[in-house]
Amino acid sequence: MKRLPYRESSVFSIPLSHGSFARGVVARIAPKGRILLGYFFGPRVSSAEIGGILPDKAILIARFGDLHLISGKWQVFAEIGDWNRAEWPIPEFVHRDLLGVLPDEVVRYSDDDIGGLGSRERRPIIPTGLAEDQLMGAEFVEIRLSNLLA
Repeated sequence: MKRLPYRESSVFSIPLSHGSFARGVVARIAPKGRILLGYFFGPRVSSAEIGGILPDKAILIARFGDLHLISGKWQVFAEIGDWNRAEWPIPEFVHRDLLGVLPDEVVRYSDDDIGGLGSRERRPIIPTGLAEDQLMGAEFVEIRLSNLLA
């Protein structure tokens, strides 16, 4: 099996328009790779910098595909020293029925399988501010970050 170019704690750059970059941290990896949980950071920077990368400063926490990390479009440039998973937790996500028929559900993913289905729980009141339960492609992550950092 080919060695992946990233691991938990890898810090990588995401090219945005006008030669700027956002940054991301790999917080979890599905057992076979391919699906990751990442913390993403602004502001736009002009070079790969690690400053300001703290879990509570993330502008986006999402599950995403590793295509651009595998292809090298997103470059790993550092590692978080003294990596501690507990400091980079998997948040709860909200799953919304696209047809609006079923009630919203809170989704929790296992620390050991971010690529799994996750456990779902219907709650009468869903906390506000939860990230949407979706698996983003690499291009979508770039678009989302560009919009968030516009």
